Amino acid sequence: MGRNSAHAFYKENMKNFFLFAIIALIVSSCQNDDPINSSAPVVVDPEPESPEEPVQGSFTIWEDNFEDGDVSDWVLLDKDGNNSNWTARKNIQVDQSGAIINGTVNILGTYNIDLSTGAPLEQIEQNWAIMPPIDLTYYDGKIVLNITAQPSIYDGNHNILIYGSTSTDPAEATLLGTILLTRGSTLDAAYFADYTLDISKFKGNDKVYISFLNENTNFVGYEIDKIWITAQGLLENISKKAPKLN
Repeated sequence: MGRNSAHAFYKENMKNFFLFAIIALIVSSCQNDDPINSSAPVVVDPEPESPEEPVQGSFTIWEDNFEDGDVSDWVLLDKDGNNSNWTARKNIQVDQSGAIINGTVNILGTYNIDLSTGAPLEQIEQNWAIMPPIDLTYYDGKIVLNITAQPSIYDGNHNILIYGSTSTDPAEATLLGTILLTRGSTLDAAYFADYTLDISKFKGNDKVYISFLNENTNFVGYEIDKIWITAQGLLENISKKAPKLN
């Protein structure tokens, strides 16, 4: 047998040796009584799109900071019909002449004054701001609505009413709670603060609509700088396949 033939014979036998060794290892694993080694692979459903883990392992499900000024995916309802509604804009300020001008913060706001004159409107606003649908089927633990907001300048403390529903129809919405937005000691300065509300009752629904409504009293304005929803964790949705033994 020549050198090349011997080398080929050696390679072929080594390949067969490793093949038999792998087969023997598989058979041995299948016959092993150790429950850890013999358990079937775990299949986990895909995680939701890009969950973030900002603080203490919680997940940010959704957020809007209104920086782009685009609220076309929201439902904004002027229920009182006076053509004054929630709008994406800058927070309001007043210049030295007393005219209302833009501040520096991008917000979602609603006002009970004429923004061109500063005069109060004849009727109290009834304006609904309904968020885009939120999918809460992936998440577990406490679900929290977080907002950064304020009553506008030259206003007092006001409640903002938070509703939840699986529909965009306000008639089907449930009052989840109220958040008292407070002013600082300086009436003409921005005073945005963070507030939270538990919305866990809608956990497991694939389309949840959170709505914001001003309270039924005279006010200058509500201004929301940021909204985000967090969950404590992901829902464990695990299934096991039965082992296949030949």
